[in-house]
Amino acid sequence: MQNKNDIRIAKTYAALISSYEELIKQKPFTSVTVAELCRSAMVSRQSFYSHFDDAHEFGKFYLRHLRDEIHLRYGDTLEDFYADVTDAFAFASKFLTDNPEIIEAGLTEDNLKTFFDDLSELIVDECVRYINRLIDLGVVEPMNTELVMNYLAKGVVTVIGDTFKPGQEVDLVSMIDQTRDLTLAISNTLVVEKK
Repeated sequence: MQNKNDIRIAKTYAALISSYEELIKQKPFTSVTVAELCRSAMVSRQSFYSHFDDAHEFGKFYLRHLRDEIHLRYGDTLEDFYADVTDAFAFASKFLTDNPEIIEAGLTEDNLKTFFDDLSELIVDECVRYINRLIDLGVVEPMNTELVMNYLAKGVVTVIGDTFKPGQEVDLVSMIDQTRDLTLAISNTLVVEKK
């Protein structure tokens, strides 16, 4: 039987997520305040602050929620890893395509890069976690996952930086595709399957 507090927390999170999604369709995500998020979700500020330090931390929580929506399989083979990476980027591309108003609202501020920095951090962390799991299972050769993380982080940041050059039209789907290809290429080069 589920604890009443667990149900209450789940309902609070669901209300905040739903309200956040509506608010970021109307205005840049960096402009969403805790007060208006709580008002829209009908959640007290005290309740909000018992779970999150500020709106930025909630934004990171929202990204983790999106990650959970991808339903990574965390399979037992390197092929599973590549399939999951491809699926995750396909989800991101579909999310951006299905919600253009989020991007239009976000593009009105310079802080969209913060969102993609947080997203790239999430991508790198998930890839490293997955690779560590495959190492633990004995599927791939032991390696320095910090090295993989550094290459991925630098690559993702470079792609994001190239996407947001001044005076250049922003093509987010292309950025997602380039990031996916880069992630797969770096992983394919550095992660060696055990024979």
